[in-house]
Amino acid sequence: TTSLLAIFRDVTDDRLAADTVRHSEARLRAVFDHAAIAIALIDTDGCFSEVNPAAEALLGYDSVGLVGRPWHMYVPPEDREDASQIVPHLRAGSGAPKPVEQRFVRRDGRVLWTLLTFSHVENPHGPSGFIAMLQDITERRALEAQLTWQAFHDPLTNLANRALFQQRVERALTRRDGRSGTVAVLFLDLDNFKTVNDSMGHAAGDQLLAEVGRRLLSATRGCDTVARLGGDEFGVLIDNVITTGDCLQVVERVQNA
Repeated sequence: TTSLLAIFRDVTDDRLAADTVRHSEARLRAVFDHAAIAIALIDTDGCFSEVNPAAEALLGYDSVGLVGRPWHMYVPPEDREDASQIVPHLRAGSGAPKPVEQRFVRRDGRVLWTLLTFSHVENPHGPSGFIAMLQDITERRALEAQLTWQAFHDPLTNLANRALFQQRVERALTRRDGRSGTVAVLFLDLDNFKTVNDSMGHAAGDQLLAEVGRRLLSATRGCDTVARLGGDEFGVLIDNVITTGDCLQVVERVQNA
């Protein structure tokens, strides 16, 4: 009787353990399937082995278009070499996984910015792999780019502002890359600009400044920096000047424009 009770307890314990595992797996499956964030299982070769619906929606592919294919094939071509090294480095134990900002190309061709996190997963019943989580940060990146643009550009003319101009002048003057040539800086303003504002209004003055900005861009070289420094004052940075004549040619074009 004692042996039968022991066997019964063992069987009961096994069933309880099995039920616990099934319930745990069901909860994990529910989290995987219904998570708002994109989640993918990556095998040790760097290929998608499973993706959740959020990942399909983010990348624009169904699971058939993703599973079995290397994850780095869905990033822009110029990013693939670096992206393809992430899983081998993690597999070799080269440091703990860190979130990285990674671009992906959707099926419709749109490029997304994501915050990509890899986590190593040990599987006692099969090959180990990785969980990849992708958070869409495209809007955040666009806002950051817009704020950066606004911080370093003049809103009226879209030219570089004083801060960006000064930064580029300092960088040109301190450059030590062995190239020949020197740097020239031009300062100019508009004579009698106040008369335009007083007689025709500030809207006309703004139109004049915007047109001057366009003409300065057309009169300079593509590698030159044109900036509105404030009011009716403009600056031009001419880099890599070999002779004085090179600079004077740009000055003549600016005056003619």
